[in-house]
Amino acid sequence: MLAMIWSLNRLNAGRRPKPKLLNRKIKPEDKFALALKENGLILDAPPTMDGKWHRVAVEGDRKGQKSGSYRGLLEGILAGNITNYKSGQYPVKWVATGTKIDPKELEQSRAEAAARKAAQEQELRAQYRAVAKRAYGIFHNAEPAPANHPLSAKQAGSGRRSTY
Repeated sequence: MLAMIWSLNRLNAGRRPKPKLLNRKIKPEDKFALALKENGLILDAPPTMDGKWHRVAVEGDRKGQKSGSYRGLLEGILAGNITNYKSGQYPVKWVATGTKIDPKELEQSRAEAAARKAAQEQELRAQYRAVAKRAYGIFHNAEPAPANHPLSAKQAGSGRRSTY
């Protein structure tokens, strides 16, 4: 009996006591940052949860190199995508777990997401208009191709009609 107690004490002597978890809530954004670090991404600041892809450095990158990307989504359930191009693994789909969102906060989050999406669509339409206007100006201000241009000669010989 005494030998048995001695052996149990000897086994437990090498083990460290498990740290007690604090009763604090970790924000989902912090959990996402932890998941990014676990996948080898290096962040200078907290992750941006705006639904857009962000390029960042990964462990082993040279200075200025960005071999990783992530995007954080805040629409309803917090989620995100993590990609480490250097490791060659498939992209990781991350979803916040263990957090219960208040229905009021969920509705507010959805309303903010809808407003953000509308603003992004409006910004994209403005970019499309600017690019279309620039392309229109380039096309109409361009000089017609000369008759002896090599491409015009190839098209004339092939029987295709030239639109210039």
